[in-house]
Amino acid sequence: LAPRSASTYTALGFTHQLKGNFQSHMGEAIECYHKALGLRPDDTFAQEMLTLALIDQCAVTMPPYQFVAYDPYEPLPFAPRKAAEAGGGEG
Repeated sequence: LAPRSASTYTALGFTHQLKGNFQSHMGEAIECYHKALGLRPDDTFAQEMLTLALIDQCAVTMPPYQFVAYDPYEPLPFAPRKAAEAGGGEG
């Protein structure tokens, strides 16, 4: 292994990501991608894989979304103030 080679860290990150255990290996993959990008910021493969690893990690670690029903055709629970009421009218 070449410790100053960005491709080494990209390959290690990819290997950790392919292991599939999000809890234990995704953080290691993200760390490797960051190291690779620190050595070679224009590495598009490392950039893309880091993005996917972060998305995967968020999908696993974020709490579930609490859906709130919203009907865009229902009136708002508050009425927007008119310019005259807001102090912008003629006095």
